[in-house]
Amino acid sequence: IEFAPSAQGGAVTGALVQDSHGVGVAIAADGVSVFSSRLQRNGQLGLAGSARLDAGVLAGPLVAFNAIALNNTAHFRSADGAAGGLKAFHSGMAACFNTVSGNRGVGLWADGDSRRVIFAGNTAVDNEADGVRFEISRFGLIHSNDLKRNGLKVDPFDRPAGCRLSCGGAI
Repeated sequence: IEFAPSAQGGAVTGALVQDSHGVGVAIAADGVSVFSSRLQRNGQLGLAGSARLDAGVLAGPLVAFNAIALNNTAHFRSADGAAGGLKAFHSGMAACFNTVSGNRGVGLWADGDSRRVIFAGNTAVDNEADGVRFEISRFGLIHSNDLKRNGLKVDPFDRPAGCRLSCGGAI
C-alpha cells in the first residue's frame, strides 16, 4: 500500500498487509494513519513513512495499535539498509502502542536527519537489530517503550542495542 506525496490524508485500518516484495505500507503523504493492522513478512520493511511540517505543525503519519512482525524476508542488511519493522524518514511520524517483533533488522528506526519523531508506548521484542534506533536526528520523543531481547543476531558491521541514540540534539 503506497500513499504518494500528492495524496491528502488517508487511512489503513484493520488490514493484513503481508508478503510484499518491498515495503508493506509506504507513506510519503501528510495526514495518513495506520491503525490496528498487521504488517508482516514483507520483503524489506513493514512500514516506511515521512511527512513535512506546515508552519511548525506536525502533519505526519500516525501509526498506532499495529502488529509489525517478521519483516525483511529478502534479507537486506540491517546495519545500513532500510530493513526491519518501521522506519521514519525526515519528519513527523508518531508511532504509538505498536508491537514490533521478530523483524530481521531494527524494530523502530528514525533515520538520519529525522525531526519530531515520537516512539511511545510500543513493545519491541526479538528484533535482530536494535529495538529502537534514533539515528543522527533531533527533537524526538522516546517514551515508555518496552524493549526485550533485541539485537541478538545482527550483521557483523552493526552494533546492536536495545535502544541506540546517536542524536543531533534534543531527544
